[in-house]
Amino acid sequence: MRIGLFSDTYLPINNGISYVVELTRSGLEALGHEVYIFAPSPDSDYVEDDGHIIRYRAIKGATYEDDLTSVFFPPLQLQKINKLKLDIIHFFTPNQVGLLGLMAGLKYDVPVIAQYSTDIYQYVDYYPAAEKVILAFPIAAPIVLKGRLKSWGRAFREIPEDRRMKTWIKRLTAEYLTSMHDKCDAVIVLSKKHQAQLLEWNTQSELRLMPTGVDPLPAPTANEVASFKKKYGIQKNDKVILYAGRISKEKNLGLLLEAYSSFIAPTNQNVKLLFAGDFDYREELEQKARATGLGERIIFTGHFQRQKLGVVYASADVFAFPSLTDTQGLVLHEAAGAGLPLVLCDAHVSEIFHSNSNGLLAENEPQDFAEKIMNILSDAKMIRSMGKKSKEYAAEHTEEKQIKDLEVLYTRSIKNHKKIQFAGGEW
Repeated sequence: MRIGLFSDTYLPINNGISYVVELTRSGLEALGHEVYIFAPSPDSDYVEDDGHIIRYRAIKGATYEDDLTSVFFPPLQLQKINKLKLDIIHFFTPNQVGLLGLMAGLKYDVPVIAQYSTDIYQYVDYYPAAEKVILAFPIAAPIVLKGRLKSWGRAFREIPEDRRMKTWIKRLTAEYLTSMHDKCDAVIVLSKKHQAQLLEWNTQSELRLMPTGVDPLPAPTANEVASFKKKYGIQKNDKVILYAGRISKEKNLGLLLEAYSSFIAPTNQNVKLLFAGDFDYREELEQKARATGLGERIIFTGHFQRQKLGVVYASADVFAFPSLTDTQGLVLHEAAGAGLPLVLCDAHVSEIFHSNSNGLLAENEPQDFAEKIMNILSDAKMIRSMGKKSKEYAAEHTEEKQIKDLEVLYTRSIKNHKKIQFAGGEW
């Protein structure tokens, strides 16, 4: 198959979607498929030396500080895509490049798979910048929202004024995403949580639950673990609570910090809290950590390359993940593969998590989250048994299995594809 992967973020930008796109590409190529990636250029001077990666000029910081907003001209770009004679299109983001992929599929009668990778609907509650992205969606109205906008003025006026704008923007988000998804042959969802969300929005396309597979990270040596612990002041008898991933506000990390500083640290001198990662919330979170007066008991390592994260997981005793906005949480899979028990607030964020088997489910409040963490840390037998179960569950979702499942979905979508007559007229 000749496959087009469309994403508004890709390497050398490091994030979860970039990783998944690259994983998908390498896995499909290993099976003998020809894969093209369509993505923004990280800067104006960037030179791409891979003929299978098509870059689009982008503006940095138009919405988020580190975000790229592609600028393209559909007629020209669509013609270039058509010349590749793709058998199927798979888009990972609903923004400019993802929309371009959908447009190409509709215009040239190519089956399209959407992947619901980011819960933009929830991001409205955390990022004012997200509102700018969503308010730009009506630009695509002739493409995806035909016939849906007429009643919105009345609906807008019916919402109480104090929450009118945010409520309306979230509705716009749901309408936009649903309209895009309904024009696809199938939609990949990464968790049962978001499968339920799209069903609630009355999505008409097939919803395929297909979590991204993650193979175990390279196991560190005993010397590497010892060196890491020495660097960050982790003593032999210390217990370590770990969060790894993006340090951003929507991850609900304030809850974890409060759970530790108010309910764990005062009575457990040998328990430390480790944040491995970076992003826009790190400086604020570090300031809050310093204000607790707990000094070096709260550790920030900064960003680690994925292949080097094995030593971080190996240095921890429990993985704490308070996020309520993730679509899967790849770090949960990594942590489970490393044999760590899990503590979550969201039971449905990952197929890896099984409450009371390889982890504990906590309420979204500091004291209960702290209690669940300490229930595990205070019981060495529980740490071992839950860690063993984590490895077993992680082994059920490998990269190879997920790519083969994806190949089956592609083949079926091509076979069963029905042309969608777009009501928006000529391009």
